[in-house]
Amino acid sequence: DRPNADTVRKEVDFIEESLGVEKHGVVLDLGCGFGDQAHDLAARGYSVVALDASQDMLNICDKGSKSRLKGNPNVNLPKFERGDMYEADISQATVLALFLLPKGPRAQE
Repeated sequence: DRPNADTVRKEVDFIEESLGVEKHGVVLDLGCGFGDQAHDLAARGYSVVALDASQDMLNICDKGSKSRLKGNPNVNLPKFERGDMYEADISQATVLALFLLPKGPRAQE
């Protein structure tokens, strides 16, 4: 199921508060799904690379990016890539985001 906007905001707040990531840090979102968290992180000033193995999900992410560009042509967007999260080069990442964790905002709903 796709999380609602309030849930996404809480998840991204959780990343910022728990991990103390500095603005402009590199966030690697592994298994990005719909890309909602990646878009929110990018809007907050992070450099986001988001990976997913599903081209269908990446197509949804691209539609979300196009929608955000219509409202603000200068918005910071994530870079979405097709890839296997187990083979990803994580050497440049400040933070790895995996929304498969058993604890955190979504698990408390």
